[in-house]
Amino acid sequence: MALICRCGQAPEAFGLPDCNIKMAPIVRMIFTTRANQLITNPVNELQLVPTNSVFPDIYALITPRLHDVSSERGEPVTEEIGATTFFVRNNARTVTAILAQVPAEFGEYITALRCQNQVGVFFVDANGVVWGAKVETDLGVAGAPIPLVPSTITANFGFPSYSTVQKYTITFQVPFEWEDYELIPLVADQSYLTYVPPQPVGWRIYNPTMPGAGTGWRVYLYVNYAVEVPFPTSVPISNAAPLAQIRIFADDGVTLVAQANNNAGSGFYELNNPLTSGQNYILDCTGVTTPPATAFDWVGLRARFRAP
Repeated sequence: MALICRCGQAPEAFGLPDCNIKMAPIVRMIFTTRANQLITNPVNELQLVPTNSVFPDIYALITPRLHDVSSERGEPVTEEIGATTFFVRNNARTVTAILAQVPAEFGEYITALRCQNQVGVFFVDANGVVWGAKVETDLGVAGAPIPLVPSTITANFGFPSYSTVQKYTITFQVPFEWEDYELIPLVADQSYLTYVPPQPVGWRIYNPTMPGAGTGWRVYLYVNYAVEVPFPTSVPISNAAPLAQIRIFADDGVTLVAQANNNAGSGFYELNNPLTSGQNYILDCTGVTTPPATAFDWVGLRARFRAP
């Protein structure tokens, strides 16, 4: 983080290595809620797979291709006393990126990052190099996500015109304590440029009095994006399997209360046990494998709800 001036510390040499990795334009960003996690083995720890135990969310939180990624940092904060200017601190760095021709609904998932206590980011450049933060440790140095300020994350939709396309402008700030010289390359792999994250899964819980296919208590699964015109109320996810992996747990997250035992069609899945209206439960679809997790984010579907 911020530069620490130690008593008696001598300046270090300015020599440069014969070869160093130069940053290409940023084309993607990878967000994570593990903002303080250190990286000692980037090849393994930055894999975009749901089984990544170090960064279990990066497989889902990688943006589509970005355009015109830019970053600015204001002039340092100084104080002038008499005829002398004193450095106080750096200003925060602002990062701006544009996503062209993405659905307006996409902004919901970017702005949801504001709800997190901590968020970090990795930058992916046009050469497939992933850039992160350098952290000094007792054993030398390690990598880490670049910290950002969650409350500053915004996503503003731009309407198309006869000379422009629809787009989102995403902005956020990096804390003023973070120094520019802490930016380092972590790993290089072309797969970061071609990887396609899964789509989020929409869901609702239906009680026996509510309309829809099937009877009794049901789970309804659907595509979160509006993908058909004329606009349907939602596009169902049909034939999810295994049925037994559509599960309802008690609020403790451990006690299994019910699970699907019948595909009623049109995205509805009947439960084998009734729920109690007004009670809190947890829907868990993390074990669903069909449609494949490469298409829909089943691994991320574990959510609390109150039974209707």
